[in-house]
Amino acid sequence: MAASLQRPRIPTLLSAFLTLLNDRLSESIVFPLLPFLLAQFAPDGRTLGLLAGSYALAQFLVTPLIGALSDRYGRRPVISICVAGSVVGLGLFAVTVSLPWPSQSLLPLLLLFAARIIDGISGGTAATASAVLADITPPDKRARAFGLIGVAFGLGFILGPFVGGQLARVAVSLPVWVATGFAALNLLVVLNLLPETHPPGIPQKPAQKTRPQSVCTAEPGADEPQRGATVRSFFPLLPGLQRLHRHPGALFQAALRLGP
Repeated sequence: MAASLQRPRIPTLLSAFLTLLNDRLSESIVFPLLPFLLAQFAPDGRTLGLLAGSYALAQFLVTPLIGALSDRYGRRPVISICVAGSVVGLGLFAVTVSLPWPSQSLLPLLLLFAARIIDGISGGTAATASAVLADITPPDKRARAFGLIGVAFGLGFILGPFVGGQLARVAVSLPVWVATGFAALNLLVVLNLLPETHPPGIPQKPAQKTRPQSVCTAEPGADEPQRGATVRSFFPLLPGLQRLHRHPGALFQAALRLGP
């Protein structure tokens, strides 16, 4: 059975990497431009905060469910559906900000919120793609494989604002269309190259207790409390990291009159 579960690593790694990169790009391209994209609909900070928060809240609530579904039904269908949802969410957002709308119309705002919520619900791809890496990598080599997560996230945070800023010089909605195109490319790669790494119905080996090979390292028998303390200490950093690439655009627009 072990031989039947072996899959080509390069297509799997490429699919997982593009999925992780798409997860960051779809966020880092769109969010810095939100103040300018919202200018014709609702140029106030409250709407900007609610729109950004709707994405984060949807992602926070649904990601654990997506992880559980990938354990039960397999990684490939869950990732495919999530990436397709990202294409729909980004596409709806791009269409909404590209069309002319009557002044004082609430419909475009409702569509923007729906688009960000759809994209947020589809944001569990990062956790499932990480699970794919764990499925195909022996435990003693997982630290190297998980380095792809850091590479993808780093590239996403670097390329996203830069590419978005350059494309916004042509048209403020163009970066959203490019993000939609990249998500569509990610979907094609997943559908054609990603094998199933966690087939449903095949019994899995029971998890073995091992010492964590990270900052969670603790003495045997004390690893769970240590992991909990690490998660609690890391969690407060997340809002600051999110604000770091979401709100500078609003600050530059209001204080310095900078923007596309």
